Amino acid sequence: MANIPNEEIDQLLHEVQDPIFNLAVRMLSDMEQAKDASQDILLKIYNEIATLHDASKFMSWSLKIAKNHLLNEIKRNNRFQHISFDIMEQDCNIRLPEIETDQLPDPEKDILLAELKISCSQAMLMCLSHEERLIYIFSSMFGLNSTDGSSILEIAPEAYRQKLHRAKSKLKNFLENNCGLINKAATCKCRKRLNHALSNGRISRKKQDFTSERYLPNAMNVSAFIKVMESYEDYSDTFKHTPYYIIPEEEKVILLEKVGNYF
Repeated sequence: MANIPNEEIDQLLHEVQDPIFNLAVRMLSDMEQAKDASQDILLKIYNEIATLHDASKFMSWSLKIAKNHLLNEIKRNNRFQHISFDIMEQDCNIRLPEIETDQLPDPEKDILLAELKISCSQAMLMCLSHEERLIYIFSSMFGLNSTDGSSILEIAPEAYRQKLHRAKSKLKNFLENNCGLINKAATCKCRKRLNHALSNGRISRKKQDFTSERYLPNAMNVSAFIKVMESYEDYSDTFKHTPYYIIPEEEKVILLEKVGNYF
C-alpha cells in the first residue's frame, strides 16, 4: 500500500483528471459522457488508492483503472456499433453537388471546418476495435512506449506493438484511399462536405463539441489549426494535432468534492 497523505492525493487526482478526460473523449466521442465517466473513474481511483503499492506509478495505475471502466462503459452503451471503415468509405465517396458555404461568415465557417475535421478524425478512431483504439491513443496521443502501454493493457509488449502496427495500418490505408488532406485525388474534401455535414446533423451551427472553448486550455487559433490540418504529409499528424482538452477548473473542484468530500 502506498502511504500517500490526503493533500497529496488531492494533487494527484487533480493532475490525472485531464488525461483521463482526454482518454474518455477519444474512447466515447462525447464530451458530456466523457466528463461523467471521468467522475466515475476518479471515484474508483480514490476508493482503490489503498491498493497502490508504488506512488510513482500513480498515472499508469490510474490509466489502467480508466481503461477498464471505459471498456465496460462502451460494452454497456455503445453508440458506435454501426461505424466501420467500410461505412465511412461509402460515405466519403458519395458525389456531392458543388455547393459553396458563402452564406456563412468566414469566422463561423472556419470554426465549423475545424469541428468537421476533428469529428471526422474521431470517427476514424471509432472504427478501430476497442483495444486497438486504446493502444493507438496511448501511443500516438499520450506518447507511451510499448513497455508502459502494454502494462496498462495487460498484454505482452510484442503483442502491443503488433496491435499498434495493425491499428496504424488501418488508419493509414483509409486515409490514403479516402481523405483529401492526404490524397489530393480523393473524393472526400472537408470544404466540399461542410454543407452535407450540417444538413445531416454531423455538426451543428448551434453547438460545437470538439472546438468548444469550454474544454480548451486556451482560445483556439482556428485559422492556424485549419492550415496545419490541410498541409499534412504524414497521416499520423491528423491525430497528433487534435486539441488537448481540459475540464474547466470550477468543474474540477465540483467533481473532486463529489469524489473525496475533503476540499
